[in-house]
Amino acid sequence: MSDLPREKSSQPTEEARTSTGENAGGQRWQKWAAIATVGILAINVVAAITYVFVSTWQFGLTRESNEHAYRAWLTARGYTDKPPIVAPGGIPEIYVTIENTGRSPAQKIQARAAVTLQLPGWIVPERFPEPTDNKSLTVVGPGQPQPIHFKKQNALTPQEADGINKGMYVLYFAAQVTYADQFRENRDLRFCYFYDPKSQSLSICNQHNSVR
Repeated sequence: MSDLPREKSSQPTEEARTSTGENAGGQRWQKWAAIATVGILAINVVAAITYVFVSTWQFGLTRESNEHAYRAWLTARGYTDKPPIVAPGGIPEIYVTIENTGRSPAQKIQARAAVTLQLPGWIVPERFPEPTDNKSLTVVGPGQPQPIHFKKQNALTPQEADGINKGMYVLYFAAQVTYADQFRENRDLRFCYFYDPKSQSLSICNQHNSVR
């Protein structure tokens, strides 16, 4: 009797199983390699952004620190010892000394000095009254003083002088000084004094005193 033909087995051979396993393993490896590549790229992008941010922040701090240390600082140092004349026919007049206490020259200086008679509790407006003396000053170097002149345009009337001495009116001396230095163009100094009839001298206002 002749042998019957054998049916081909539907089961994969050992070689096929090995080849299939290798292909699957290779695909998994490629998948994880791609994920790892994307992860590394994302980390590099985040690191680059962080570096730029930190560098910009440090540069800003360094520039701000240098500006604070080396800028020009105009500061009001006080007024002349001679008090203003507050009497009928008198013209109140004082000098206030400003000084550059910074390390850079103060340039493009514009001084606006106003003498004004107001009611008690007057608030100095952002925009001054018409100044009695508006002029450009020379460059003020580090450590150098510069006088600011205040002078009322008209003599005091008997009513005005009496009102000041009785506290019905207040005589104010207010100034705004704008200037520039090597860092900025918009520096600003503001100061204010008022006449105290009790001490017959000037006192610092509790407003309008700032350095920017």
